[in-house]
Amino acid sequence: GIDIGTLDACILLGFPGSIASMLQQFGRAGRGTRSSISFMVSFACPVDQWCAKHGQELFEKAPEAASLDPFNPSVIKQHLLCAAKECPPLEFKHDGELFTAGWEAA
Repeated sequence: GIDIGTLDACILLGFPGSIASMLQQFGRAGRGTRSSISFMVSFACPVDQWCAKHGQELFEKAPEAASLDPFNPSVIKQHLLCAAKECPPLEFKHDGELFTAGWEAA
């Protein structure tokens, strides 16, 4: 792996899909008080071209709000697996109270 604490530069190959993701990836370089530089290589797709022409707006806009459906069976399944690993369930009768609707489908 790479020790991200020592990165001086970040190069994104195209827009990663959200401003939040872009800022998170750019933030991997120049940790603490270290200087860094970040680039985004724009490809021919319309989103990348818009970013290339309106780059300043990407840094002026607030990152998108994270959205998650807590009743999504895929999400609940992952939470149940983590909970079972951390504290093996003794009885399943209380899981419905903790994980709300949709836990049985997971």
